[in-house]
Amino acid sequence: MSEEEKKDSVEFTIVLPKTSDFDKSRQVVFNKLLSLIEEKKNYWNVRVRSNKKKRGLVLDSNEFELRLSFTKTFGLTVVVGEPDKNRHMSRANKIGKDVINFITTLLGEGAKGCVVRSSKTTIGGKKKIDFGERIIGASRLTKINEKVGLTLTVAGVMFEYELDGKKFWLTGMEEAEMLFSSNHYEGEIPFDLLQVEYGDLKKQAKLIGKLAEMES
Repeated sequence: MSEEEKKDSVEFTIVLPKTSDFDKSRQVVFNKLLSLIEEKKNYWNVRVRSNKKKRGLVLDSNEFELRLSFTKTFGLTVVVGEPDKNRHMSRANKIGKDVINFITTLLGEGAKGCVVRSSKTTIGGKKKIDFGERIIGASRLTKINEKVGLTLTVAGVMFEYELDGKKFWLTGMEEAEMLFSSNHYEGEIPFDLLQVEYGDLKKQAKLIGKLAEMES
């Protein structure tokens, strides 16, 4: 793949642990949330599919998809394809702010202390990280193969680190590079959560370029 064919996608999963002990009817809250979303769907220009029995819904457009469920614990997942293309990320964040506002209003204290897991996946592009040569080393890989009596190749290597209280994981494979993060917000869900999380992922993705420039 050429650099022009490189494609990114990002995914954000928001879990509200406090809702496991929610003292109100989950069905009532879900129905109210669904009603608010239905009222806005034409303004947002999105499609909405719901399952009241399972308390789940999907809100999607050509740019992104938002999946929401309120079974034992409230969870929300947003997937954005090619976030930097034609303001896809900006649009997802704008609608996400409205949904987060609904959630905060309906859940009250239950909306505080969210856990957020984010990921950025890049497929294609000119620069590839040769983990066998640059990270493990060709001579070390040769010794490993001699030891096990097989021809092994390196499918991927994962690195873990922490920065400003936030955990990150970085990995790369032959056709994809991936960056993951996990964070805990003490108070209410930030309205610009998706944009903030995406900004952090983009900053840390620069490490991939540094690894790609390493000499074997």
